[in-house]
Amino acid sequence: MSLENVVRAVETEIVTTRPDAHFNTPYGGARAAFWIIGIALGLVLAYTSRHFINTDGLTYIEMGEGLRNGDYWKLVNLACSPLYPLLLGVGQIVLNTNPMDELSWLKAVGFISLVLAMGGCDLLLIFVRKELDRTLGATGTRTWFPMIAAMVYAVFLVCSLVWIKVRLVNPDMLVFFFVLASTSALLWIREDPNSYGRFAVLGICLGLGYLTKTYLLVFSPVYLVMAGCLASSVKKAWPRVLVSAAVMLLVSAPLIAALSYRVGRPSIGEVANLAYTTEVAARGNAVNRPQQLHENPKVFLYDYPRFCTDALGFDVAYWSLGVEASFDAATQMKALGKNLWEFLGSSMWLFVPFLLFLGAHWRAGALKAPRLRPPPFWLVLVIPGVCGIGLFALVHLEMRYVAPFVFCLVSGLVMYPSYAEANRDRRAPVSWAAGLTVFLLLAMLAHGALDQTLRGLKSSGRTISFQDAFLEYARVKSFLAQHGVAEGRTVAVVGYPATYWARMARVGIVARIPSETEFLDANPRERAEAVKSLAGAGVAALLGTGAGFAALAGEGWQHVPGTRGYFVLFP
Repeated sequence: MSLENVVRAVETEIVTTRPDAHFNTPYGGARAAFWIIGIALGLVLAYTSRHFINTDGLTYIEMGEGLRNGDYWKLVNLACSPLYPLLLGVGQIVLNTNPMDELSWLKAVGFISLVLAMGGCDLLLIFVRKELDRTLGATGTRTWFPMIAAMVYAVFLVCSLVWIKVRLVNPDMLVFFFVLASTSALLWIREDPNSYGRFAVLGICLGLGYLTKTYLLVFSPVYLVMAGCLASSVKKAWPRVLVSAAVMLLVSAPLIAALSYRVGRPSIGEVANLAYTTEVAARGNAVNRPQQLHENPKVFLYDYPRFCTDALGFDVAYWSLGVEASFDAATQMKALGKNLWEFLGSSMWLFVPFLLFLGAHWRAGALKAPRLRPPPFWLVLVIPGVCGIGLFALVHLEMRYVAPFVFCLVSGLVMYPSYAEANRDRRAPVSWAAGLTVFLLLAMLAHGALDQTLRGLKSSGRTISFQDAFLEYARVKSFLAQHGVAEGRTVAVVGYPATYWARMARVGIVARIPSETEFLDANPRERAEAVKSLAGAGVAALLGTGAGFAALAGEGWQHVPGTRGYFVLFP
């Protein structure tokens, strides 16, 4: 059946039935397609990216390993929250993983997080449908609900599979679930704002969200204020919001106490301060400074209190303690403008279809000034969406960070239009716009999934596949072992290369020459002195990547066989 025939069939059903009958049409087809497509693509992408490891993924894996080894303080990281690493730790224990196979097996945690987030999306739509059933007639009829469901499901799949990605070993997909759970809790509260139990559930969602990623505690006032606005009066709102806040803090308390103990002052985590001081403005000096071993080229030794693969990368906020955020209005506005511009560029192909959809509703006279008290159900989605995007735009914005909030914003806007009556002339352009929106979203999803699949399996030109990169890590690990670099030894790197080879070899990167250019441009004597300083610190090997190191064969640099650009020097 062609798209035109589908649209006409929908229009006919809407016009020939009573005004509210179209809304009660089952949306099982869209729902089944959502679960089939989401699970199928999730499994394919998890499998084809089974060799991929992102930079911060190594931190989460080694935090989880603390559960396996009984080193529980590894879970108290100043930049990364512990709930997701705990899941990884359970996976390591149950699956008995090791560094040679853990990436493949631990992708299961990412897939499970996707399924949880899909459940959160489905739960949200259940509350939305109940809300529309309850208010239909008072607020007018809306777009055919199966079409609403199709658009919401499609935008979820784009946000989760294209922007967040199953391949990433980090908690962003789990964060998506807790954002959806918290938003669903708000809609549940809206049904009965007198229930203390529902406010307590909101507090649990926010507390677990904080244990997943720190910023959700900072963001929690948005949800608490929204919950208060859903109550019929201030007198009823404040004790119930207080229950939400108390439950949230009760769930969060163990982590807050552990973090505060580590830094010697009250702390909910240091990642926000790290992000602001890195991306916007800073003042003060770091307390935990690395030891400088050599001046030109600069060589630094990182003395971290626990053994880990990368002493600098495992707990990045540890090295910035003492540096404080410095607010300057002009600098802040510049950062805000830059982030919003990049956001619009990155999300244009998502928002354009929805702008067309809303434009069709505007021409049909379906965009009316809303009543804001109590907040309508669609605004319960839009406000967290706008605030979440705004929070990241102040500091640093990546699409995987704001994907849950973009989903809430777009979904709320899809549900906003309403009609005073069902009319074929008004419905026709809207149905076309909705169908086109779903089609474009599915095209984005297909393109993103295909690109990720090819990237996982096939190298091309200068781009190395995830599988080939993994094989190179294994070859570096074997090369180090062949030259006597045993497990537990310490090594150094030039610049910021991938580091998973070090985890495979069970060695610790404790020293770094930050500037590859400075090292390569130095004269042979200066490079020799820098290497000598590393040898004096007990470093067993120095690794660099890139063609520039091939010219240093006369100084002892050896190419790792079977790799594109790994070179090692043994001091």
